[in-house]
Amino acid sequence: MRKRTLPVAMLALALAVPVGVARAEEPSTVNPLPQGYAADEFPDWAVRLRRFEIITLGAFPIALFYTRFVFDIGRWTVNGIQNDWTFSAAYAPWPFKGELYQAPGTWGRLGIFLGATALSLGIGGLDYWLLERKNGAP
Repeated sequence: MRKRTLPVAMLALALAVPVGVARAEEPSTVNPLPQGYAADEFPDWAVRLRRFEIITLGAFPIALFYTRFVFDIGRWTVNGIQNDWTFSAAYAPWPFKGELYQAPGTWGRLGIFLGATALSLGIGGLDYWLLERKNGAP
């Protein structure tokens, strides 16, 4: 059975190639790409809102990373101060996490997420404020 599949496949390939070459058409003058947006197609507030959204969502992963890092450093420091300046490996911050690391609980993770959300909203708001100030709004 295997001996027959190779010639059949070769025959199908040999027939498919000339058909594909014969179907090649002259390039058309119609541009297949969609038309770009005009400058006045959207209201100004929608453009500003979209920029705020892009900046805020783009800043969120970076804000989440730094919020987790600051949370780990703060938790390690507070735990070390409370234990007579004996810093435990169970609370070591990110680059030094090991087998003994105790992950934050539900409220800690929620606090990290809300902190990162607030930070990214602040970055988006700062960008909006700077853009309005640059454009001459009071």
